[in-house]
Amino acid sequence: MGLFFYGVSFLFWRAAILDEDANPAIPEWIHFLHDFLGYPELLPAIISLILIGFAVTIVNYVLDKDEMKKRVIKQDDDAFEITILNAYLDEKYILITLDNGKVYAGRVTDTYFRVNDEIRSILLTPFFSGYRKPDELTLQLTTFYGHIYRQIIRYPEEFDVKISDFSVAIRYDHIISVSPFDPATYARFRELGSLSV
Repeated sequence: MGLFFYGVSFLFWRAAILDEDANPAIPEWIHFLHDFLGYPELLPAIISLILIGFAVTIVNYVLDKDEMKKRVIKQDDDAFEITILNAYLDEKYILITLDNGKVYAGRVTDTYFRVNDEIRSILLTPFFSGYRKPDELTLQLTTFYGHIYRQIIRYPEEFDVKISDFSVAIRYDHIISVSPFDPATYARFRELGSLSV
């Protein structure tokens, strides 16, 4: 890409500086730079660096953040991260068990990591939370956020918070396990009796 921009800049410089009579509409700043530089031959290199800077800025802005994360996770080839990625991309519920026994079930709204980051984390909007019983590790959901979310949506003027204010940032190093979660299946298991999720 650098060679391409350098070539374009060089041709532009040649047309602007060496053939002024044939190109009277060349911008004044090009003439100023040509006269200002001690070595006018550097002008194509300077212009090419400026163009490369603009190109890199545009590419970074346009490049989809989700696609970048997807590539990073697939390169790592880690089941833990792939489970989180699938829940994030498909907007599905995920069940997260923390090292203190706390459990969250909800939707991943964002992920924060790069290949070499020491600290990686996810942002989760919880729909259920609870704990695992210490002895049996059975799942007990005790808090159902959906009720309050519906109230916030129906009567926003009565609340000083938004649903996004309930988001929980969770570091990877505090997560024991992750798995897809379906509230209807969980309810069915509860109806059937003993549950070990």
